Amino acid sequence: MFRQFTLIFLLFFNVARGQYKDRESYFYEINKAELNIAEENYSDAFYYYSRAFNYSKSPFLRDLYNATVCKFFLKDFDGAKVLLFKMAKKGVKKEVLEEKGIFDISGYNNEWRDFAPIYDQFYEERQESEYVAYLKRNLNILTTEYFKLRSEDFYFLPAENEGESDKAIRYKDFESYRNSEKRSEIKIYNKKEVETEREKLHINESELLEEIQSIVTILFEQKNILFENTIDIENQRNEFVQSVKFLTLRSKGYDEGQKKYEFDVNKLNSDLLKKIEDAFNEGMIGQYLSLQYADEFKNISRFSVRYFTIKIEDSEPCNEGAVNLSNLNFYKENPVNEEIRLKYKQLKEKYNLESIEDRMKKEIYMSTKNQYFIIPYFSQKELTTVPNCDIARQMMAGATMVK
Repeated sequence: MFRQFTLIFLLFFNVARGQYKDRESYFYEINKAELNIAEENYSDAFYYYSRAFNYSKSPFLRDLYNATVCKFFLKDFDGAKVLLFKMAKKGVKKEVLEEKGIFDISGYNNEWRDFAPIYDQFYEERQESEYVAYLKRNLNILTTEYFKLRSEDFYFLPAENEGESDKAIRYKDFESYRNSEKRSEIKIYNKKEVETEREKLHINESELLEEIQSIVTILFEQKNILFENTIDIENQRNEFVQSVKFLTLRSKGYDEGQKKYEFDVNKLNSDLLKKIEDAFNEGMIGQYLSLQYADEFKNISRFSVRYFTIKIEDSEPCNEGAVNLSNLNFYKENPVNEEIRLKYKQLKEKYNLESIEDRMKKEIYMSTKNQYFIIPYFSQKELTTVPNCDIARQMMAGATMVK
């Protein structure tokens, strides 16, 4: 019996270790592919995407999409069809691809027009189970009702004399009260009335929060509650994650003296982080969705640049020789302290992130050159007009020029 248990344990351990190695290899090859995109070497980029897909039965949509774009740049529409089929079966609507403008690459609009009906035949809308969808609909209804209820709470008006105000209005009436013409229509409550009304509100709030918590508890038990279902991962919403964070915030209470709603916040957060970690390890969500759900973006977003396009109103006196001063493009790297660098290294190990150097290469490409590819980045673009060359020179100090 002991030997049988040992064999089962070793089998499970080896499977888990194999999954970890495959995931690590997948992200390693994806990083290589994205670095080649940054160098506009689409042939090598596609080669590394192909290698990455050997390590995953279900590649992430963003990676399938980027590999498809590489094929278009390589003028290989036929070679892109198998990738298009995979995106269709994963629920990517053809309109999403059309909005990206990728069929303008190499002039493939006519080929796409002929192929689109076949894409439609392979398209399968990705759907959650009816039970999970039902739970999420209820979550949306309950949280909406909760915020409506919060608008019934009270705002105390500034006291006419020094001392504590005894007059209050409901938050929902605040804007109307600021309008002097409508002010007479707004009901004013005294302090005792506010206390009475708040008692009723607190009872209703508690009931709503308990219902929300009960649904979230059930959702924690669902295996595939976290998954990537869109190409643009920055636009993906997940009601489950939002509801957990909602409950965490509500547990802190509101105004001093009001009732606090005591959930076990530490357990709630640790359960969510465990759910995120499991989904990541099982290949349901990728690196950046995991970081987003775990509120770790702040620790990687500092590794970015500010990309400037500057127009000079009076460029005649600049006397810069061959430099075209009508339109200046340059970027500056954002400063990063050692604490953030250390945190990034920790996250790199946990989520198989690229090195800081590779991260910056992608940030620079995405902010200065990219038009079609989807690689997560945090850099900012700024377009501004300055009156003269002196100000432009000050802004350009320490910057890297972009042709």
